Amino acid sequence: DMHKFIANFFQPISHSTPHLYISALALAPTHSWVAKLYQKHLKSAVQINMYGKDRHWPSNTHVIEAGFGVSAVCFSLDTNMAVGFWSGKIKIYNHHTGQPTGSDLIGHTDVVQCVCFSPDGAQIASGSNDNTVRVWDVRTQQQVVEAFMGHTGSVNSVTYSPDGRSIVSGSYDKTVCILDAQTAKQIAKYTEHKGSVMSVAYSFSGSQIVSGSSDETARIWDVNTGQQIQKLESHNQIHSVQFLSDDTILVCGYKHITKWEVQTGKRTMLKITSTKVAYSPDQSQIGQLVVLYSPRKKIAKLWNIDSGHPIGELSLSDTISCACFSPDGKYLVTQCEQSTHIWNTQS
Repeated sequence: DMHKFIANFFQPISHSTPHLYISALALAPTHSWVAKLYQKHLKSAVQINMYGKDRHWPSNTHVIEAGFGVSAVCFSLDTNMAVGFWSGKIKIYNHHTGQPTGSDLIGHTDVVQCVCFSPDGAQIASGSNDNTVRVWDVRTQQQVVEAFMGHTGSVNSVTYSPDGRSIVSGSYDKTVCILDAQTAKQIAKYTEHKGSVMSVAYSFSGSQIVSGSSDETARIWDVNTGQQIQKLESHNQIHSVQFLSDDTILVCGYKHITKWEVQTGKRTMLKITSTKVAYSPDQSQIGQLVVLYSPRKKIAKLWNIDSGHPIGELSLSDTISCACFSPDGKYLVTQCEQSTHIWNTQS
């Protein structure tokens, strides 16, 4: 509660200490433990009674003014958040303070389409419209090796294997490539898709890769043999893919969200409509996802995949361009036109 108190009121307090008593305690939610503890000791403290005063702290923990042109976001396991821009640069922020750390990561010459932290948080992989995959050291904020230039189209999706040794990339050139994370050299290449590869993901075991494509298929690959295990056919393009639970369930999405049983190919169409989705990795809350795109209402909705029912709604001032859950599922970042919002999913 103290952390939320400081996060919400540090600006006026830092300009004038008396605001701690004049405005902060008076405007704190009625259920704030800090306010309850200290207000009773201040006989002349300002009292504000108004209709609609918040009872609890808002789920929006803070806003990062990253500026215009954010195109991709990703959390690390610690406090870092990587933000990619239309200009090709990447910035690292501390998602607790909202402050940038160090200098910009410069290398891409076109829009950064995707960013992903390694499991240990030491590296970032990024894909761009310049057709390259680049690997960065978070501490030095420099490229680790030369960029991978094996794609002939925009790199739409990148992700690390669970052990951090490999990176898989999906591209507009209809291919999926597996790279060595330390050298960025190609290990394998899958060419069976007939349309752009929009999303790629590893299974939790790391033994399989799934790729979703504009050719209306999701394909599952065996990492060890390089063979296609399963081809799942949809009636729409597939722009997002994610394994759930013990790798027996696959979730795909674009205009509709579909659950697939990996072994049988049985599918269940959920009554969820969206063009973009982000999936919670939190294993204690399996099935949670956020619907990103709602142009008229400017909202994001949290759904439970198991039940197919909404469990929450976030109101924003503008349409959302991208979003991502933290690795523990406790936070969600949503990017609007000029501001980045970080939300507490448990409040």
